[in-house]
Amino acid sequence: MKKMIKYALFGCLFLLAIPYSIAKDSSENANYYLTQASKYYNQENYPQAEKAFRQLLKMKVSLHRDFYYFYGKTLYHNEKYEKAADNLRSYTETVSKKISFKQMQNDY
Repeated sequence: MKKMIKYALFGCLFLLAIPYSIAKDSSENANYYLTQASKYYNQENYPQAEKAFRQLLKMKVSLHRDFYYFYGKTLYHNEKYEKAADNLRSYTETVSKKISFKQMQNDY
C-alpha cells in the first residue's frame, strides 16, 4: 500500500513538472531564435533572419510588439512585400492601441 502511494505521488509530481519543463524549454528556444534573428538582422543577412523569425512564430510564444516591425522589415528586404506590409500593419495597429491620446499630448 505504501509503495502504491509512493508511485501515485511520484506520478502526480511528474505530471506537474511536465508543463514547467515544456514552458522552460519553449522560452529558452524562443530566446535562442530571437538572438539569432537579431544577429542576422544586424548583419543584414535577411534570409537567415527570416528563418529565425519564422521559428519564433511557429513556437506560438508571446512576442514583443516590435517583433512585427523587424520581421516586416526583414520580409521587405527579402522582397516579400505583401507579407512585409501585413506585418508592418500589425505592428502599427498594436502600437496605436498601446499609445493613449494623453501620452501623445505629453510628447508634444
